[in-house]
Amino acid sequence: MAAVVSDTALYAVQQNSPVQLAIEIGDEQVGGTSILWQGQIREIPGNGGDRFGSKGEDLRHQILHCVTTVRDINKQTNRTSVTYTLSGGQATQRFPYTVEVPKEGEYAQYTIDFIFI
Repeated sequence: MAAVVSDTALYAVQQNSPVQLAIEIGDEQVGGTSILWQGQIREIPGNGGDRFGSKGEDLRHQILHCVTTVRDINKQTNRTSVTYTLSGGQATQRFPYTVEVPKEGEYAQYTIDFIFI
C-alpha cells in the first residue's frame, strides 16, 4: 500500500511571464513525476524540471497538476520527501512535502495542484 500526500497550493505569477518548476526527490529515494498542463501530459524522471507558459502568455487561473511517485530504496529510512520549487512568478517559492512509507520498498504518491493566481 502506498502512502499518499495531497495538497493544493497557490502561486502568484507575474503577468505575461513563464514559470519554472524544479522537482527534488529527497532522502536518497527514487521516483518520477507526471504533470498535467493545459490538457497535455508530461513526464519528468527523477530530479528535474520544466517550464510552463511563454512570454506574453497570461498564466493566471491555470492549474499545474503534479503526481510524483517515490519508491523507498534507502535502507536507512522509510522517509520520503519531495520539494517543488516554482520560480518566475512574483517570488521563488519552495513547497516541501514528506511522508513515511509503512515498509521498506513501498511507494509514496504526492499529488499536488498548483493554482496560478
